[in-house]
Amino acid sequence: MYTPTTRTDQMFLKFILTSRPYGWIERLFARLPSIRLKAEEQTPAISADIERFVKSEVEVLGNARRLTVGDRINLRDKLIKGADRTFLWVSLIFKILNSSHAASPKRFLDTINTLPSGLDTVYEKILGDSCDREEAKRILQLVVAATRPLTLDEMNIALAIQSDHKSIEDLKPYRLYTVETTVKEICGLFVKVIDSKIYLIHQTAKEFLMKRPTTVQAAVERSLWKQSLCPVESNLTLAKSCIYFLLFTVFEAHPLTPDSGEWEIDHFAKRHVFLDYAARNWATHVLEAKMWEDGELSTTALQVFQSGPGRLLTWFLVYQKAVDTAQYFDSTNINSLAAASYIGHEAAVALLIEKGEDVNGSPSLHGNALNVAAWRKNRAIAKLLLHRGAIVYLYGGEFRNLLEVNNSLPHPIAENMANG
Repeated sequence: MYTPTTRTDQMFLKFILTSRPYGWIERLFARLPSIRLKAEEQTPAISADIERFVKSEVEVLGNARRLTVGDRINLRDKLIKGADRTFLWVSLIFKILNSSHAASPKRFLDTINTLPSGLDTVYEKILGDSCDREEAKRILQLVVAATRPLTLDEMNIALAIQSDHKSIEDLKPYRLYTVETTVKEICGLFVKVIDSKIYLIHQTAKEFLMKRPTTVQAAVERSLWKQSLCPVESNLTLAKSCIYFLLFTVFEAHPLTPDSGEWEIDHFAKRHVFLDYAARNWATHVLEAKMWEDGELSTTALQVFQSGPGRLLTWFLVYQKAVDTAQYFDSTNINSLAAASYIGHEAAVALLIEKGEDVNGSPSLHGNALNVAAWRKNRAIAKLLLHRGAIVYLYGGEFRNLLEVNNSLPHPIAENMANG
């Protein structure tokens, strides 16, 4: 009889499957074994599969709508002809037909005879039927800008939160009764919910929405939705939601502590829905939204650093746990400059100094902004701090890290060490 043995050095086999073989993806994995299944070489087989799918779905739809044999043949031929070897277009068309509210055979046939051709036309029709264009735009901005799919609860908070909200209680009058139903009613088939997370219906939907620098404006103006979302504006929408949430009073009144372990941090984040996403990603959205380049917006972003040590430590511990998996950083005396140095936002460091933050204000070696920049091997921030008068400490492991960034800073370090 075979008895399995336990091993601590188990091997894991990993696969990456993509239906979008872009050149940059292929270059990233050029050294690894790969199998390329070229769809363009399987055109007859794909067309045959689509035809089988169309025939099957037409029969299901025909039975549900009581279509005549002639109407079924007409619909089948129309869809097979218009499919252009893409399952996505066919599946979207069937979703449109199945969700049609046509109350009579005549109206349903009118729907069939005015079906959109091409994915862009389908997407335009789906969003064109929205009952609230402005709210649809805001929802889609959050979906396309998010670094990972937002949960329904996170979406509810991100949509509801405003600059004057300081607690979950303040949010309650603005939160949706049923966020999934509302999002689907407003965005229609353009979004889908899987495992309580919100996704766009397909990657091509994001490409349809997002504005590109090379866009020909005349072509865009003929469409209400195509390339209607600016990446900067979309990130700004989500950045503000994250910032407003991180400024809640609970994170100052009842914050995490330097002694909080991983379990406590996870438990705390689960009790405060949206904290995990906001703490991990607010800095990314601030950069993508170019908030540091705008006077008023940068003041809003700086509040995350300057609104109290409890708030600062709370989001920083959640952020640190997410990014600092291989090394340990002592956050006991973390301050605003050290936190900005840790996340690598040079503009934030400069603005904090301009606002009066002391470059040598930390009482500990670990909390010193220059040592943090050195520990994170960020030459630009280390150089900035040195030119603003930061003192080089000669003791501790952080000094050895500082030597590693010395290549670009020979004179400032030598002068600072002589003066210190």
